[in-house]
Order: sequence, then structure tokens, then C-alpha cells
Amino acid sequence: DYAVLLTNLGTSGPLVQEGDLLYITGNKPHEGGDEQAAVVVDPAQNALRVWLVHAGQERDWRDPASISTRGATPRGTRPPTQASSV
Repeated sequence: DYAVLLTNLGTSGPLVQEGDLLYITGNKPHEGGDEQAAVVVDPAQNALRVWLVHAGQERDWRDPASISTRGATPRGTRPPTQASSV
């Protein structure tokens, strides 16, 4: 999944700070948003979230697994439908 993540961040925006969160979002080049990714870091909680849309399926990894979706979802990304820990 790491290679897919890197591909889906191929066309990405800058690293953004929003409150206490740092994140980057992106799309696979020339895929029109069908292949997407986001990486969110919450230094205050020592937490990481990786969200990936690939082949029509959403994946969501969180470390620790108990971090809040609301507190780790950058503006402009869809909320995840499933979660699994890293």
C-alpha cells in the first residue's frame, strides 16, 4: 500500500498546518480524483493518520488506532468508512 500512497500523492498540495494538525492531500496524476490520499500528523497526540482511496475502496490507518476522526480529518477530504491500525 505504500507504493499506492506515494502514487496517490503524485499531484499534491503543500504541507498545511490547520490548528494543531499538519497534513498533505493528493491525487494520482490524471485520475480525476478517483485515486486519493491524505497523511495527517497530530504532534500534540503523537498520532498519525493515513487515508487512501484506491480501486474504488477507502482505507484508513491510524496510530494509535483510537485517535479521533474529527480531530484528524483535514478539510476537503471525505470521512473514512473503515479504520484499521498501522
